Amino acid sequence: MIKNNMKKIIIVGMAAIVIIGGSIYFLGNKKVHDNKADENYVRTIVLTKGSLDETVSTSGTVSSTDVSTISTNLTNPIKTVEVAVGDQVKEGDVIVTLDSTDIVNQINKAKETLQENINKAYETYQNAIAEKEKRYTEMKTAESNYNSKQASYNSAKSNFDSAASTVNSYQSTYDNAKAAMEASGQTLNSAQTAYEAKKQEEGGNCTSESCTSLEKKYNDANQQFEEKKKALNDAESALNDAKSRTNYDSYLAAYNSANEQYTAAKTTYEQAQQTFSTADANVLSTKEAYEKSQTSDELTTLNEQLENCTLKAKSSGTVTSLNATVGSKPSETIATIQDTSKLKVNITIEEYDMQKISEGMRCIITSDATEKQMEGKLTQLSPGASTSNNAGNSANASTFSGEVEITDPDENLLIGMNAKVQIVISSLDNVYTVPLDAIEEKEDGSSVIYVKDEETDEFKPVTVTKGEENDYYAQISGDQLKEGMIVRASAVESEAVESVSGGMEMMGNGAEFAPNEQMQERPSQGGGPRQ
Repeated sequence: MIKNNMKKIIIVGMAAIVIIGGSIYFLGNKKVHDNKADENYVRTIVLTKGSLDETVSTSGTVSSTDVSTISTNLTNPIKTVEVAVGDQVKEGDVIVTLDSTDIVNQINKAKETLQENINKAYETYQNAIAEKEKRYTEMKTAESNYNSKQASYNSAKSNFDSAASTVNSYQSTYDNAKAAMEASGQTLNSAQTAYEAKKQEEGGNCTSESCTSLEKKYNDANQQFEEKKKALNDAESALNDAKSRTNYDSYLAAYNSANEQYTAAKTTYEQAQQTFSTADANVLSTKEAYEKSQTSDELTTLNEQLENCTLKAKSSGTVTSLNATVGSKPSETIATIQDTSKLKVNITIEEYDMQKISEGMRCIITSDATEKQMEGKLTQLSPGASTSNNAGNSANASTFSGEVEITDPDENLLIGMNAKVQIVISSLDNVYTVPLDAIEEKEDGSSVIYVKDEETDEFKPVTVTKGEENDYYAQISGDQLKEGMIVRASAVESEAVESVSGGMEMMGNGAEFAPNEQMQERPSQGGGPRQ
């Protein structure tokens, strides 16, 4: 969890605590003492250039970036367990097998049923082929008969049309003569009716001029009717003569007969075509049914279940959990496989730090279980917050989850361990840094550090300009600064002086310290030297 106070600035490769590589300066005699009296020394640092990193601190649990689980929907009892926790496996290796006896029996029955269906579908398909061939023969016979009747019809029609072309003119003359005679007959009837009515009106004697006029009209109409009748008889004789001369009636009868046979043959041929088309479509549908009969959804499902009875690793890695016992039913998660060479840290970030960080930032990872400082990268930030109510935090403070990929994991770092993470927000390179305690702030606003004079062994003030700082260190610059200077760890002399009991072994230029004794607590992890 990120600390709740202020930002951290990590000193990398710039200054080391005296027992890590600095020197210890004695206020007393510099030679080794054989007595047991206490000796005083001054805590110092060696001034060097390095990098100063501004970071956000957090922590989390180590996990793998490549995790796969083995599970199944089947409830078949477990038959064999091929691995144990800690085993290394490759993708495709068998982890567990399930009892497949019932599935195999169902597959055998499904195969028998499938074969029966195939045989029936094949028989139906063959019958459809035979029916199509039969209907094709019938269609071709009907086609041949149709073509023959069409030829006869065309010949009969040609003969009839030739005779009709001669007869038609006589027929037209006859039709005109008949129409003229019928019109003349109507005129005659009208004249006769008028004449007889007038004559009866005059007592049977036609003596008046009007009656004589009607009589004359009647006689003229009668004469014209006789003339039209004779013309009709002459036209009829000429028509009959033309029909006889051209065999019109014989050709007409032959045409009518040929037309009737042609029409019947055409109908039969069209019906045969339709029957063949139906038979052809039936062949296609039965063929499709036959092809479909060779597969079975049930058998496919059973084969998939049989294949799923062998549970294999989905990825390469280490078996980190296993919940499988021979004879028992499979659990929800049978095994977990993780690649222990690809690690990440699952972290949480306080809401007030979210604006400072972004995916892709460099991270420094440390763990109590390893001595190595590891590099990493912030690979994921949750877009939504979760609410927590932890001691030391604001009530119901929001936090965000994230993931840090470790790019050079230590072999001693294991999945499930806790790790500390420093997310590097910014970095200053090639700068001098000293502990904050080593800087004295003057009343005039200037800053000084105390540097050991090599000639007098005294610590003298050196004016510096202070830059970035945090709880532990500050960046300094100045014309008098140079690498290798011995700087007093505290500007207040009394706070820099420590006492070591006599009789302890010597170090550096005459300082003594007890073996394995830590002379000064180091800053938070990540603050060590990075040259």
